Amino acid sequence: MPVAAAARRATTTVESPEPALCRFYRLIPDAPEPRRADRSADGTLPVNAYRYCEAIAAASGFGWYLYPPLSFSLIWDGTEIAWTYEGADGWYPLRGAQYPDFREAFEHMAPEGLGELAPPFLVQGMLPGIVQIWSGYVARTAPGWALLSRGAANIPRTQG
Repeated sequence: MPVAAAARRATTTVESPEPALCRFYRLIPDAPEPRRADRSADGTLPVNAYRYCEAIAAASGFGWYLYPPLSFSLIWDGTEIAWTYEGADGWYPLRGAQYPDFREAFEHMAPEGLGELAPPFLVQGMLPGIVQIWSGYVARTAPGWALLSRGAANIPRTQG
């Protein structure tokens, strides 16, 4: 076979794309799409850190941003946490809150026998003042990979 023909054949071969390392599945239709993280931590890094500290900029660029599917407010009196959202009738004690109307929707989409296991939207944590927020997504990773769910890297936390 002539060299030109071999080269032409090699350039027309389509390589299969690498499998995705992570796939997100949206269970709450109103949940915002996941976004790839960026080196500026979504514009929250100080400019000097972004420009001169490769470690902070690199760490900030890994992963995805997931946002809650609903705007809500929390109030903590030092012991109890209450929550509300736009259109709610008032404040509700946070024992374990479902996204509005999600329980019924989950019962219809879940595999048989799992309909009663709808994940809660908000849950009070084991430590005082801690709230777990569910994004409305579940994820599946490629074999041998795992996910870590946490806040943005290198952003100082306040005691309040």
